[in-house]
Amino acid sequence: MVPPPNRIELKSKVVGVWPTAFRVRGSVLKRVWLPMLIFSLWATFITVINTYVCAFKFPPGIVFITVTSFVISLLLGFRTSSGYDRFNEGRKVWASLTVCVRNLVRVIWIGIDEPKGNDNSSEKIAALKLILAFVISVRNHARGEDGLLDPHGDVKPEYANLLPHYKQSRFETDGALLTMPNHLSMDLLHILTAYTDSHIRAGNIDLPQFSQIIASLNGMADAYTSVERIVSTPIPRAYAVHLQQIVYIYLIMLPLQIYGDFKAWCIMVTALVTFAFVGVEMIGTEIENPFGTDANDLELDEFIAELDAELLDLVSNKRSELIADWDLTEEELAVDVLTQGRFTQTLSRSGTPMGSVHNMGYSKSKYKDASDAVEAGAAGGASGGGVGMAGGEE
Repeated sequence: MVPPPNRIELKSKVVGVWPTAFRVRGSVLKRVWLPMLIFSLWATFITVINTYVCAFKFPPGIVFITVTSFVISLLLGFRTSSGYDRFNEGRKVWASLTVCVRNLVRVIWIGIDEPKGNDNSSEKIAALKLILAFVISVRNHARGEDGLLDPHGDVKPEYANLLPHYKQSRFETDGALLTMPNHLSMDLLHILTAYTDSHIRAGNIDLPQFSQIIASLNGMADAYTSVERIVSTPIPRAYAVHLQQIVYIYLIMLPLQIYGDFKAWCIMVTALVTFAFVGVEMIGTEIENPFGTDANDLELDEFIAELDAELLDLVSNKRSELIADWDLTEEELAVDVLTQGRFTQTLSRSGTPMGSVHNMGYSKSKYKDASDAVEAGAAGGASGGGVGMAGGEE
């Protein structure tokens, strides 16, 4: 029986039993409650003074509230838009890094020849660990955490020990990584480049694939530089400070302007306005650095875990076995896999010539179970419904 294919799990962190409005995780409530409390107490003070001490007469505040609210809304909109642009750019940069890593891993594992009598699989595995170590070092560098620590703070010494000048003496007795230079990511790229250069000199890799490896390494260096640019170039401090000052001045003046119309209700109105304005400003501040550990930052730990799983799946098959399984010879074709079931119907509807698909070459040694499953599924479909290639329908 052929195992079911892995599918990308699309899930939302804000969908569940409770409506989104009642969720605390991912919101800025934890960061905005203190300003809400301070300005609510200020509104309470104004209410008590006007009710029990003496009534202040303020000029009508409709024009003031309308004009200042419009100006602050524009500034907050620009602040949030700038923060989201940086967040979106950070996601694009990490996606480009992932593409380069996947391409590099594929070419190194499949494209580099294994000389007769010399199994260099362990050497390739070491190179793949260096690639994953580079991704981890980029994440840690973006967070100001130098080294090769995993998400739980435990060290993976097998990554750092691959570097010639970072040996076990760099670790404490409990495995914690000591301070490392900030150029660890570039050191990893240099070693990977030297590794590739040694194989092109030995004739174990052809020039086109060598060019692909160099292009992937260049892309990884470009993504690393882009991550540094996003982290080291925040929103100008003068703009952020001035915006917050305007918002706080507005919130100080608000109870004085609305007390005549709302009386004691001005306390609740002030709290709600504070939650709205300060909350939007806090959102812009939180998402401007998408590589942190906040609830609204990118899930870099999950992205790295997915890459780790992909590498583990790749190294489970040797290069020689992969090439043997996909030997494009007429004797090794498993045509039954392609001429049965729903796959053939899909190709027919798309206008794909079956002859061109048959010539792709599917190894009988690896896909015999798939052929048997399709035949069994076809027999079952004739009596009780249609089935897929693996003998079952989703």
